[in-house]
Amino acid sequence: MPTLNWIGKEAVVNHHHQVPFHLLKDVPDLACGEPGDGNLIVQGDNLVALKALLPYYAGQVKCIYIDPPYNTGNEGWVYNDNVNSPVIREWLGKVVGKEGETLDRHDRWLCMMYPRLVSLRRFLRADGVILVSIDDNALTNLLHVLEEIFGAVNHLGTLVWEKGKKGDSKFFSENHEYIVVFALNKSLLIERKIKWQKRKEGVDRVLERYQSFRADLDENHTEIRVAMMKWYRLLKKDDPAKAHKHYNWSDAKGLYFAADFAGPDDGRENRPRYDIPHPVTGKCCKKPSTGWRWDEETTKVALAEYPPRIHFGPDETTIPCRKTYLFEVSQEPFPTVFYKDGRAATLLVEEILGKGAFAFPKDVSVLSDLIGMISKPGDVVLDSFAGSGSTAHALLELNCSTPQSEPRRFILVQQPYETEEQRLNNENICRDKTVTEGQQTSEYVRPILLIQAERVDACEPLRDRLVREFGLSKDEVKISVGKLDELKNVKDIASPKCLVRVIITVEKLREGWDCPFAYVLCSLKETRSVTAIEQIVGRILRLPLAQAKRHLDLNCAYAFSVSDSITDVLAELREALEHNGFTAAEAERIIIPVPQGTFPLGVQPQTVKLTPAEIDATVAPIQVLALAGKVRIDTATGEITIVVPLDDADTEKLKSCVKTPEAKIQVEEAVTLVREAEKAFGGSGATRVPSPYERQLDFLVPLICVFENGTLYEFESTFLIEHPWKLSEKDASLPSGYNPLVRPVGYAGVVDVGAKGDVQTIVIKDPSEVDFIGTLHQQTLQLGGTYDWSIDSLIAWLDREIDHPDIPAGESAEFLRKVIRGLMAKLGMTDVSTVALDRFRLRDEIAARIQDHRESERKASFQLLLLPASPLTVDEGRSINFKTMGYEPSRVYEGGFQFQKHYFGPKPGELSEKTADGQATEEFRCAQFLDGLLQVQFWVRNLPRKPTSFRLQTSTDWFYPDFLCQLADGRVLAVEYKGKHLYDAVDAEEKRAVGQVWASRSGGRCLFVMPTDGDFSVINKAVASA
Repeated sequence: MPTLNWIGKEAVVNHHHQVPFHLLKDVPDLACGEPGDGNLIVQGDNLVALKALLPYYAGQVKCIYIDPPYNTGNEGWVYNDNVNSPVIREWLGKVVGKEGETLDRHDRWLCMMYPRLVSLRRFLRADGVILVSIDDNALTNLLHVLEEIFGAVNHLGTLVWEKGKKGDSKFFSENHEYIVVFALNKSLLIERKIKWQKRKEGVDRVLERYQSFRADLDENHTEIRVAMMKWYRLLKKDDPAKAHKHYNWSDAKGLYFAADFAGPDDGRENRPRYDIPHPVTGKCCKKPSTGWRWDEETTKVALAEYPPRIHFGPDETTIPCRKTYLFEVSQEPFPTVFYKDGRAATLLVEEILGKGAFAFPKDVSVLSDLIGMISKPGDVVLDSFAGSGSTAHALLELNCSTPQSEPRRFILVQQPYETEEQRLNNENICRDKTVTEGQQTSEYVRPILLIQAERVDACEPLRDRLVREFGLSKDEVKISVGKLDELKNVKDIASPKCLVRVIITVEKLREGWDCPFAYVLCSLKETRSVTAIEQIVGRILRLPLAQAKRHLDLNCAYAFSVSDSITDVLAELREALEHNGFTAAEAERIIIPVPQGTFPLGVQPQTVKLTPAEIDATVAPIQVLALAGKVRIDTATGEITIVVPLDDADTEKLKSCVKTPEAKIQVEEAVTLVREAEKAFGGSGATRVPSPYERQLDFLVPLICVFENGTLYEFESTFLIEHPWKLSEKDASLPSGYNPLVRPVGYAGVVDVGAKGDVQTIVIKDPSEVDFIGTLHQQTLQLGGTYDWSIDSLIAWLDREIDHPDIPAGESAEFLRKVIRGLMAKLGMTDVSTVALDRFRLRDEIAARIQDHRESERKASFQLLLLPASPLTVDEGRSINFKTMGYEPSRVYEGGFQFQKHYFGPKPGELSEKTADGQATEEFRCAQFLDGLLQVQFWVRNLPRKPTSFRLQTSTDWFYPDFLCQLADGRVLAVEYKGKHLYDAVDAEEKRAVGQVWASRSGGRCLFVMPTDGDFSVINKAVASA
């Protein structure tokens, strides 16, 4: 058998023998549960831990599940057993030798995995099984290693786990992982006739509902069927229980499906063709053209059962069916390809441990199914890459769901990992390495840590903590923000005499500032713009004297972050580096799901699954055309999908497409279900023309995007937020109506209780004599003692009270100083305490003024992006397709007009026909006009503020055009209707501007119009334009 070789293999093949035995240390303070329950959690290096566990558990483990590092090149693993971590590199240096320092990540990964897999094999029972999660980065290498250790003949299979689509993939959407399964002895499993099956999803809910109906309806099986079918119809399309909707018949034995009783159409002429009498009429039932599936003796036995296992129609004219009971087929083999959204596990862990506690946990339900299928009560399950503890969670759920006298037991081994408090301390690793580097090579290297603080006023407390808790001197930590720039006094930061080790800043990293020896970045500030992210992280990639170092850790730059967005940050940085000639690192394992489309309320297509032989391939294409999109027939797979209700004539046309009476019955039942479903949701159940959405026609609308470094990003507010501006240079005057010397007065009143217990109130008639607020302030100040206000103390108070995370404290302080001095000069005031007395109103006035400047800057940035030379573009590579979107309006059109071309059917969402005084609304008239326009193939009422709607960014908010139209010539028309009184408003002008940019940069693919005052001629002109 071919074997896999890699650098370092000879050193690790027998390394498991060289690992010394260690004793496990009990930590009672961390224990929970009963001492004798058999569950065990071990913290430490898993290779050492496995050796320590081996004397106790060798040959006793039924199932091993591990989720090791996927070898993506990502440095962000929670495990210390990261193949790129200093711990593994140090281990490789000891075990492999000097060449271990130069191994690529695949060699390192193989060296790490091989001795651990060899050790794990020794834990398995004779009928034991190991499951390993992995992705494409290391699948091939893993298979070779497992075949070498366990033997290729013991490979039971490889499961493909589809977890969700990735919208940021370069070539293909990498939306799957693998679970590789090996047995210790496959032949033993075969010999013991081991059969793995899992409970079908949704079965338990169906049986539970059936039992409820059975009790409520007093064993009336006719009513039970009606109730079951109604319940099935009300289920969501993707509800697992809906997959069992054909189990709707019942008898005393249980819920069953009336399955086909005909023999297969395999050309055999000697199929059984005996008579079966109808139990009511006594006449012989109609026989299938291909004969019966069972021989006569088997059928007699089935008829003799109670209740009979044969299902009969109302009389002998219908062909009998065989009963398939749901409780008898509730188990199924685990599929080799299955879907489970990866987000569910993340949300569960966040709910238990908090956000960001653990990345990429495994889904508990999937592990529960697999482990429950492979193991039995009392078995031991081992996970030596325990991570978030999903394996233990799965076993505990299994034990709760199927209580046994001897529950399954787990052994978890988890690497110790860093807490957030340890992050700063760990950055000293690089510092220690550089001392040795200088001694060995005479090259002077002094890594500097750059810390991006969240706010300017957080810099000093951060330095105090570094000095107090991490042993740094104040001279080693410099702050560089605004006017406080301590680096000005540092003549040569690269000099060996320089003491600087840490630099704290806020915005300097984005201003093109470079720092020699900047090895480490610790970002404490959330940054959203891709460009800003690249600028910041790029500061630590300019490594000094770019030549290989003796210590591999010094060949890397390091980024630490408490932000949730760091993974996205590094993904964007990776692409940027690739564009600049670097070798791209492997893609991060991040899943960005694409929302799946759902049919509108009441639209419940039904699919009949037949064999291709049951469909008349000659008749079907003709009738599909005649049915005009109401039905889809796939002659290759035998699937017939009924999209909308059919009348009797349409039903006959559809039935003519199938050959057998049984198939015709199934078609009739599906037609009935579609009709009843529409009635259940308020429809008439009458036949109609299917909507473009029901026919699944594409409706693509390109987005307006920003093109940066060869990548398209949807144009949204972060591109306006990152616009640089200086508050200190803005007008600091406050509105003329504000005067701190003239405070608002209030009415004074007296509330008194009279002698008889009645409450009396008196209001002072002349409010001008009562300065209630001023008096209250004076009394409050007296209670709190005297306070000598200065301009600086008032500025500090205002700076704390006004929220401005996007503005550096230096900029805000300068602006506040200008406001106060200008106000005092304007009113001839000399005592700042008088201004401070009115500081709460002053705070609100200044906050409003800052917001005015902020909005003005956003508008300026917005206007710049509308210029011809801006990076805005329209490309079909970034589009929305209404075919894949859900349409979920808060209300639907209820007027009398019958729309013919609305994409989602005749009831557009959130469209009113009449105003309060009974007049037709202007938007309704516009919709009528579009519906009757010959050039419009179909249109949609675009729902505002829905995630599945089309939108354009303005300077302040998203803009959702009222209507989108697919024209017959392939172009897309966006229509935003504006009333005459709103047409010239600033908001409308911005919408017209961005709409015209969207149209002009689409290369003629898109059109935008804004009709007003009932004049729809602009729509005609736009549509008629070439």
